[in-house]
Amino acid sequence: MSVEFSSEEHIKHARKDHTCTLCGDNIKKGSSYETNAAKVEGCFFYGRYHHECAQMIEFAVGSGGECEYTMDDINETIREKFCWNCPDDEDCELSYKKCEKILKGIGYVRSRVDDKNTET
Repeated sequence: MSVEFSSEEHIKHARKDHTCTLCGDNIKKGSSYETNAAKVEGCFFYGRYHHECAQMIEFAVGSGGECEYTMDDINETIREKFCWNCPDDEDCELSYKKCEKILKGIGYVRSRVDDKNTET
């Protein structure tokens, strides 16, 4: 796999509202988020992501990078890994961003800042 370039950046304070490239939810002004840019085998990527969304991509796709993936692809991979023995799997309507079992499984540690930014 030929990676021509790859760049990741942690943005501490968004200057305006953005939309997460993966989940489509709002990244609120003032909150922190990740940006990702890369060119892999001719495919160019750029996106803004909630921290947990960026980690979900890294976990599900890996650093090898695939040119295309969707929210459904990520959810399917995550559910196959973490939800197969969950008693609530059949009726679960939790987003992966809300399920503590999944967040712990990918090594995500929610900070107090993240908690404030996800309150609605």
